[in-house]
Amino acid sequence: MKTWAPAFSIAALLLPLVAADCEKFEFRGQYGGDGFTTTSNQSMPVSSWTNCTAELARGDGDNNNTCEFHHYSMGLVLHPEIRFINFDSETSEHIFELVRENANPTASSLTDFNATIVVNYTASHTDIDLGDVGYYAFTPFIRCFDGVLSDCDDDDDDPEDINAGKLIRACGLSWTDEDQSRLDPGHQQYSGREGFVQTSSPANFPDDPQPSYDSVSELATVHKDDGSVGSRASSATLLIALMCAAYNFI
Repeated sequence: MKTWAPAFSIAALLLPLVAADCEKFEFRGQYGGDGFTTTSNQSMPVSSWTNCTAELARGDGDNNNTCEFHHYSMGLVLHPEIRFINFDSETSEHIFELVRENANPTASSLTDFNATIVVNYTASHTDIDLGDVGYYAFTPFIRCFDGVLSDCDDDDDDPEDINAGKLIRACGLSWTDEDQSRLDPGHQQYSGREGFVQTSSPANFPDDPQPSYDSVSELATVHKDDGSVGSRASSATLLIALMCAAYNFI
């Protein structure tokens, strides 16, 4: 007589693959699924630290009123972020997927939620004014969505289930327009602000404050349009197929 015991053993091994976690991200606040744009907490140096003295300016060419710095294609390594509650990277990626799938389509198409984003960046300023001491920094703009996780399992060990109903803010980098998401990494343009940071301390600033783009471009992750719901459905199908195969084999 056939028995389901071995099949259920296989099912127990595969249950982590099909755990539903939280299936919904319910938007909250006045912006809802449109989200809102703000500045990232992280500003990145994009020029060398320079004390632009008259002597240095004279040595940089015909213009005695500015000092030059090295221009090159640098790689700014950035990540989306979740505020108010800390999650591990796997849980964060699932939350970003929920936001991406359920946000206003226009807002979603303007927001990069890839786990690792490498921006191909060259400083827009070309020199530093005479008398200035410091460096240029780029601060990216991010689009944030406030909401709560819902439709969750009752799993006391799952970080999503534990924090269901608690307000979180999911933020991704802002593209300059909707067309950017269709371009290859390295060609995409991101919104942000480049400004001069006045500081008298170089803090061991290198001449090239960021790695070259080519040296870090492979770190970038690219979202595949195979949503988390579809992935879990595929896992469930696999589980059922293996259970049936085990039953027929016995």
